[in-house]
Amino acid sequence: MAEDTIALIRHLKIKRFNLLGWSMGGRIAVYFASNPPQDIELEKLIICSRFQKIFKNKKIILEKHLKKVLLKRQWEAIKEAEILSKLQKITVPTLIIHGKTDGAVSIK
Repeated sequence: MAEDTIALIRHLKIKRFNLLGWSMGGRIAVYFASNPPQDIELEKLIICSRFQKIFKNKKIILEKHLKKVLLKRQWEAIKEAEILSKLQKITVPTLIIHGKTDGAVSIK
């Protein structure tokens, strides 16, 4: 997915930008920021954790089965990805936003 992001940025001829990644997009943003292509300048990075309680009282659009399938695939991608070592390679100013009630991603 990080490679797809790079391809889109190049296709749009964007040379300099800020990047915001939320949930799985945050992981993709970390991969991008830890080893950015030389022809693209990343100025700032914002990574947001999942905020489960935001949608507590909202109507769920996806059917339960579809949601389970999507979450299972996402979990399979996440558990294989080693992300902590990538954080040390990020050199741009970075803001990390994390909710105290996030049960999926520990603040640690």
